[in-house]
Amino acid sequence: SGAEHLFSHQLDRMVPDAALHGHQVGVGTIIAEYLHGGNWQGVRRALDTIDAPTTAEELGIDSETVVAALTSAHEVRDRYTILGNGMSEAAAYEAAETTGVI
Repeated sequence: SGAEHLFSHQLDRMVPDAALHGHQVGVGTIIAEYLHGGNWQGVRRALDTIDAPTTAEELGIDSETVVAALTSAHEVRDRYTILGNGMSEAAAYEAAETTGVI
């Protein structure tokens, strides 16, 4: 599992039962694709097409929790992802705000 799954697992730790795993992974995929420099807008449109959540609000999770999950998700499993050894709070806010997740 990549960064999007680590993000989802960290959300589960922070806010148990807030949203479905797949929905959280979908939102995490938008952010991960942005971090990879990929077509995150296409991911977002695809999720919109199937009425899947694309924002923290739609997941029932506040902005602060999203940022906290992004900055600590690298601790969930011992594997390398685009999150590396962790993101700064500023970088997490930038990614989440730019993609419209928060």
